[in-house]
Amino acid sequence: MRRQSLTAYLRRTSNLSTRQIADCDVTLAKEVNREGPMAVLLIKCPHTDRPISTGIELDVETFAHLPDVLSRVKCPECGLERAWWTREAWLEDRVEVPPPKDEAA
Repeated sequence: MRRQSLTAYLRRTSNLSTRQIADCDVTLAKEVNREGPMAVLLIKCPHTDRPISTGIELDVETFAHLPDVLSRVKCPECGLERAWWTREAWLEDRVEVPPPKDEAA
């Protein structure tokens, strides 16, 4: 999955207004100058019960300041688009997501 900025992701997948996204931009701009460990934002596929990478990388402090918005991501495991709220996501430093079932055989 390709890396993308959080702002671009919010524009594409969320119901946030332009003003709300601009507020996120300001928050992120303050964080960009910080050096810190980045982690991957994950959610759980309700069908497979496995973690899904959203393709978003950010630090813990930025994650703590994210608004609780509805976003979408396509699950590579089941192929369906999954809607998720920020409050349902978590960060992981190392993501070792097993390959989809048809590749594992």
